Amino acid sequence: MIQNVSVEELALFDADPKPQSLATASNLDTATFLLVQGYRSFIGIGIVADLTGTVTVQLLQATSAGGAGKKALGSAATEAGTGATVEAIAKACEQDLDTANAFYYVGMRMSHNHGTARDVAAVWAKVPYNKPASN
Repeated sequence: MIQNVSVEELALFDADPKPQSLATASNLDTATFLLVQGYRSFIGIGIVADLTGTVTVQLLQATSAGGAGKKALGSAATEAGTGATVEAIAKACEQDLDTANAFYYVGMRMSHNHGTARDVAAVWAKVPYNKPASN
């Protein structure tokens, strides 16, 4: 068990927590991709308010912080909702990256099929190899 450690020491987070309106059948890609060299795993969390339908989250890999050449990383995660707030969580590991072609950046994409625009928020993180030293 790791004691006296904050979550910020365990993982580097980036987020777009300000709700945005996402139309049905549209994709919301993160504007920033995190440099992930030296990190072992990645997570993307998509949150949709008042959803009747499904939300899908897909981690993306790219060759730059701006998302150049972006493509899927790992498997997409899909969750269903019936009028409540729904979260979908996608995960991937370092070995899933296309490092042979210089894909060292990770972001995420989310979408839903509600039928009308929904408020959404996104959070994604990278987890380092080494746990921090205890205090």
